[in-house]
Amino acid sequence: MTKEKETNSTDALKYLYLENWNDEMLKGYTSILKTGSEAILIVDEQFRKLNSPFVQWLRSEGFHYGFHHGNYGDPWMYVNLTAKLYAYGMPGISVIQPTGNHAITISQFKKIYAIYKKYEGHDIFDFHGGQFDYNSSDDR
Repeated sequence: MTKEKETNSTDALKYLYLENWNDEMLKGYTSILKTGSEAILIVDEQFRKLNSPFVQWLRSEGFHYGFHHGNYGDPWMYVNLTAKLYAYGMPGISVIQPTGNHAITISQFKKIYAIYKKYEGHDIFDFHGGQFDYNSSDDR
């Protein structure tokens, strides 16, 4: 979102509700709720503000905002790796089922993401350039 800025999240909520978005902002919008049954739940104090360093990093990796509510100032957010969407948390509401039923840290998320990013563009069982070319020693 181009109107998102570093500010107290309460001041910026008007830009994060769908009814305030223009046609360009709505183009390609997909809700994280429509992407499946779960997303990775990440916790960090920086999520209390919009446009945190982690959100900037997510955007640089091709992730998009995928929820119709704004940032309520909570220290958690949801990230769907497959759909490349993220959503801020809401107090007292589980936006979507957290993967593994537990939150993780930013550094833990980046380790998981690095594994999947390594295989971006590969067929589902292509590890090193051919189908089923995994090597169980890769896991040791």
